[in-house]
Amino acid sequence: MGGTGVFRFGSPEHNLQLIISRRNQEIQNEKIEGNDRWGITIIRRIPPTGQMRSSVFTYLAPKGYILSFKANYLPLLPDDNLNPYKKSIEHGTFVKIYDYQMSTGRLRSDATRHLHNRLSLLMPDLALPIKVADIRFKKSPIKTLSGLSVRLDEDKRDNLEEGFPGSGEMTIEGQRMYYSIYAFKIGKRDTYATEEGIIFTVNGQTHGFLSRYFFERKVVGMNYLS
Repeated sequence: MGGTGVFRFGSPEHNLQLIISRRNQEIQNEKIEGNDRWGITIIRRIPPTGQMRSSVFTYLAPKGYILSFKANYLPLLPDDNLNPYKKSIEHGTFVKIYDYQMSTGRLRSDATRHLHNRLSLLMPDLALPIKVADIRFKKSPIKTLSGLSVRLDEDKRDNLEEGFPGSGEMTIEGQRMYYSIYAFKIGKRDTYATEEGIIFTVNGQTHGFLSRYFFERKVVGMNYLS
């Protein structure tokens, strides 16, 4: 999930992605040949040119078959000291983007700080927690990403006004929508959101937002919230 979405951050010259995956052996399907093997492929995104309207994705599959191999485990994760490829896994999916192009500014610093906060905003209601590690910085901690909603619930006493968050539902043109309202104490919002005033989410992920300056519009009349 999200494996193809990160292509936009890959090398603009090559756009290559490595994927290695194996099913949990406790739930393998004996009817499917090769369930006990690791599958490996390389995906490449080819940007649109000429009359093309969208990108094309190609993947390595000689003669129509995904390459595979046998191994009880693979050392794919960093250890507790952030040494790469030291901790082994017996199953799961490993996705690697080559020449990852991070945007400029604070997001290029330690991933467990500003990027961690940004990911919390973009995935406010994670179904499962995610571990974030930045092996560029040996003193960087390994942090758990739980999503903005969990962070605010854990820290609401110090960051939110009393009585918040609030929640409810409304119906617009026959469509039922659920909402949550968070009122930050003075000086506390920038830790969690900078420009965002209203966040639109679907299935726990942010799909769009309105700037906090939305509240300054005369028709809205809530400039005290911006």
